[in-house]
Parts: sequence; structure tokens; C-alpha cells
Amino acid sequence: MTGYSQVTDPGLFHKVRSVMTDALLENPELIKSSIYDDDVILFYKFYEYICEGKYICVVMNLCEEIVITSYITNKRTKSSLTIVFS
Repeated sequence: MTGYSQVTDPGLFHKVRSVMTDALLENPELIKSSIYDDDVILFYKFYEYICEGKYICVVMNLCEEIVITSYITNKRTKSSLTIVFS
């Protein structure tokens, strides 16, 4: 795979993921509410250099103040509430 490097150290992977999650939560491009749980918010940011252009989504429970998960996606979910930052 040209132009890609694989992270094989689990500790390094979790550090990179943690740094990207913190950066995204501080400066998201888009925030959406979950259609399944009113306490859950999805934070999105588009990165051109990830897999030729993908979003990273961080899912957070606001009541418990915890990050549930984060993942790479090529589209955003549908939502009743959307906040866009420019």
C-alpha cells in the first residue's frame, strides 16, 4: 500500500486515537444529535489525508461525560439537530 503506514504497536495506536479524539472534540466541524439517544452527541470533522478523504466521528454521552466510541466514515448520520461550525 503506497503512501500508507500500518500502526502495529497497540500503545501507539491508542495514543494517536486519543490525540485525534481530543482535537476533534475541541474543534469539530459539525455536531449532530443521536436519533436513538437524547444524551448522545456525534462530533464530526473531515480529514482529506485519511483514506483519500473521510470523516472521523466521536460519539459522546453528555450526561456521563464519556466518549463511547470513535470511527472513520465516509458520510454523516441523519439527525434532527445539526450544528455546523465554519
